[in-house]
Amino acid sequence: MAEEASISALMDRVARTAPFHRELAKLGTEEQAVFDHTSLPGVPFVAALCIRTLPDTARAWVVAPHLRAQEALAAQLETWGVRHLLFIPEKEVALGEEMGDPELAAERLNILHRISSSRTGGQTIILTEGSLNDEVPSPDGMQNQGITLKTGETHAPDDLIRQFGEAGFEGVPQVISRGQWSRRGGILDVFPLQSSHPVRLEFFDDEIESIREFDVDSQISFRKAEHVNRGNPAGLDQTGRPGYYRPFLQGTGERMHPHLSPGKCGGGRRLLPCHP
Repeated sequence: MAEEASISALMDRVARTAPFHRELAKLGTEEQAVFDHTSLPGVPFVAALCIRTLPDTARAWVVAPHLRAQEALAAQLETWGVRHLLFIPEKEVALGEEMGDPELAAERLNILHRISSSRTGGQTIILTEGSLNDEVPSPDGMQNQGITLKTGETHAPDDLIRQFGEAGFEGVPQVISRGQWSRRGGILDVFPLQSSHPVRLEFFDDEIESIREFDVDSQISFRKAEHVNRGNPAGLDQTGRPGYYRPFLQGTGERMHPHLSPGKCGGGRRLLPCHP
């Protein structure tokens, strides 16, 4: 607590200095705040100062030039008291492969779902500059990407299987990968793309009696869940087209605050909170 108070006092003192006060006042306006000659080690501090200045309902995007800088920024922003960090991993596709690591894809989708479903803001999203052009579900597509199933609800298993097929899920004898489903009598297994584990739905007629996560190797359930969201493995919006991260910076009705991007300026560096 004492350390947090000291950090807060330091940031308040810096924010009140004339150069910082002048630029921080521009955040959330049409003017662009520029922090000239910010040394590289000072970027996380200035970024944290900008984030701290934004309203609690704002959402900040921190754009790093590459993965190492992204990881360093995430660690150092936490040191400077930034909370609710969302780290978007880069898309990694090996030579000769069309799809990237499914675990990273699931993590990205989970983060996008948290961004699109949050109405309170207060998040700081960290990603690399190259990730801005990665294909991802659009904001509208995320809002309509699937259905949420809850214990006690009534759903005909055949109807769910049809919906899974329409969403691009694959029917298999045994679920082992994301985007698959399998049925054995009154038991329906499905592996949502954004989930860490597949789930097992047990039915009594058309009523969902239980939802439990299970292990793909042993196929044994180990944890009860109250609901499950079926994501869209194709990653498309209603029009069938993939989107990019950039539309998420626009928000949906709310005013999005700047993203922070280090850029060169003369002999030093400048931190540019840029309006999308």
